[in-house]
Amino acid sequence: MTRMPGPDTTREYLTRRGDRVVLHDFVPQNCVGAIVTFPIKGTIHYKGHPRKKKFQIWTLEGRANTFKPTGDDIVDLPPVLGAEVPGCADCHGTPITPPAGLPFSSQ
Repeated sequence: MTRMPGPDTTREYLTRRGDRVVLHDFVPQNCVGAIVTFPIKGTIHYKGHPRKKKFQIWTLEGRANTFKPTGDDIVDLPPVLGAEVPGCADCHGTPITPPAGLPFSSQ
């Protein structure tokens, strides 16, 4: 996994429901190098329930679900700086070929 600087993990954010969010990690690529849909990882701490928390992942826009708005969406997430993966614009539209000599490469 490629870890990159992302949202500020030292401050707390809020969800649509008003629950507190603590961000842990920003990983825009998986271990193979593919771009992931939900690169922001963190924990939701529910208000009124001090020990209740839930691990959640979000998109770059702070959405917990790509299909509809939910209460777990982050409302005050600033735009993520450096969220673009280097070289990503160059590879769109071109097939990715594995290096020669690997067992799964086509020869």
